[in-house]
Amino acid sequence: MSALRALLNGLCDVIHYGIAWRIVPDDLLPWSAVHQHLVAGTQACNLPALLHMVAAACRKPQQL
Repeated sequence: MSALRALLNGLCDVIHYGIAWRIVPDDLLPWSAVHQHLVAGTQACNLPALLHMVAAACRKPQQL
């Protein structure tokens, strides 16, 4: 799995399931890395556009 896909999967878990950052599954990136990327993304662009991109990426089927 690519690092970008792991990041998106972590964001999808937090957004979709409403889980806390610290319980993002260990097979993904560390929760702190996922959180850092989300904070950087919200500062770089507007939040609705960022969430739309994440939601669209989470809907795409994963390639194994």
